[in-house]
Amino acid sequence: TVKKQVEEFIESKTALNISEIIIDLDTYLEGGADNQHKQLREAYGHLSKPEARKIKNYLKDILNDAEKYNYDKRKGRRKKQTK
Repeated sequence: TVKKQVEEFIESKTALNISEIIIDLDTYLEGGADNQHKQLREAYGHLSKPEARKIKNYLKDILNDAEKYNYDKRKGRRKKQTK
């Protein structure tokens, strides 16, 4: 079912990697002069800041949509049947 696939995606390494890319892009966008920021500039320097922001938001939306779908499709209480 779709719900099972979404749950598997949320728990997958792919979702974890997307989260890490989002963190990297956040750090790249904030800028800085230390060693970590230099490495991120080297990795993501081909992207302009607006492009990096769009990609970060797109990836966040993917994760948020999966979480929202999973939350909306959770099992609830059964409705009482009227006689």
